[in-house]
Amino acid sequence: MNILNNKINSINKLKDFSSTYSISPDIFNPYLETLDSSPIRQKIKLKEILSRPQINSSDLFQSTNLLPLSDYNIDDRDLNYIQEFEISMKYEGYIQRERLIAEKLQRLEDIRINDNFDYFALRSVSTEAKQKLSKIKPSTVGQASRISGVSPADVSAILVFLGR
Repeated sequence: MNILNNKINSINKLKDFSSTYSISPDIFNPYLETLDSSPIRQKIKLKEILSRPQINSSDLFQSTNLLPLSDYNIDDRDLNYIQEFEISMKYEGYIQRERLIAEKLQRLEDIRINDNFDYFALRSVSTEAKQKLSKIKPSTVGQASRISGVSPADVSAILVFLGR
């Protein structure tokens, strides 16, 4: 468990550093030119640079003198987790979006549908969805959303009808 905590702490330390440390164009543009990456015009956070596909975090952190790592108490133990850090930085937007979708789906699991719900009373739901929903009789909106042929628009119409 201690190894896992060390890993999490190191990754968080690298994230904090990249979110707070600003890069100056005059110092960093020569490095960006060597990678055929667009130069920066003003100071930006390291996090924004690391999201560029040409930038390799391990090369940047380990082989240049551009970053004052010791000023932020980042050492070689922290850099052992640079690959995990890079993955989390480059895919942070995707991960956040998927997390929001999962939370929304979880909320749909809590919304109950009566057994005698009349799906044919819904005008904006497709005929195929009405037939499948009437046949399967899902007990929650989450279950209804997983039925083949039931679109997100159909689920929204059900939610509106249920007053959600």
